[in-house]
This record gives sequence, C-alpha cells and structure tokens, in this order.
Amino acid sequence: MWLHTVFSACVVLFSVHYVLGQMWEFGALSPNLEVIARYEGDFEPSDKIKNIDITVPNCYVLHYIVVVVYPSSRTTSAPLVKFTGSTRTVTIAYKPWETSASAYELIAQGLPFEGCV
Repeated sequence: MWLHTVFSACVVLFSVHYVLGQMWEFGALSPNLEVIARYEGDFEPSDKIKNIDITVPNCYVLHYIVVVVYPSSRTTSAPLVKFTGSTRTVTIAYKPWETSASAYELIAQGLPFEGCV
C-alpha cells in the first residue's frame, strides 16, 4: 500500500508539471512594479533556441522578469532559461536531442525614473 501511495503522489506531481509549466525569475519582485513588456510564443519540435529581446519603454528601469514554459504533452525536457542583463535578452534553449514542443510567456516589470518626462 505504501508503494502505491508513493507512486500515486509521483504521478500527480509529474502531471502538475504539464498543467502549470515551469517558471524562472530574474531580478527582484517588489511592490509598485508595472508590466512594461509581455511576450508569448511557441516552440515547434524542430526549434531549439529562442532569443527574446526585451524592449524597455523610455523613462523605465527593468527590475523583474518572469518566464513560464508550458510543455506540450510530448515534452518531458526542461529548457535552459537565462537572462543577459547587458543586452536585455532572455534565451530559452533546448538541447539538440530534447523534444522542444512547448509554449512560453515572458512578463517584464519595471519602475519609472523619478522626474523623467
């Protein structure tokens, strides 16, 4: 019975991965942040890398980025997700042998400069 319970818990946890997706956060989430950019897209099975350049509006400073990758039912691989601050680029990459069919959502938040017109 114990083994059955552990197996059932593993199945439930594995299923949640497909429904909720995987999340990466960069920066610090703080009060009063405003959404300054939002990007959504899909990975086809043949796609292995996406570079998303974040456009920050004038008078704003980028503070926080959240990336969520929603795998398809055929995907069990987790991508590598990284943020390069100097270019404001988020990279989502799968290894060549991994199945990459998935969707992604990126939300960037920031604060306005004090006194910027």
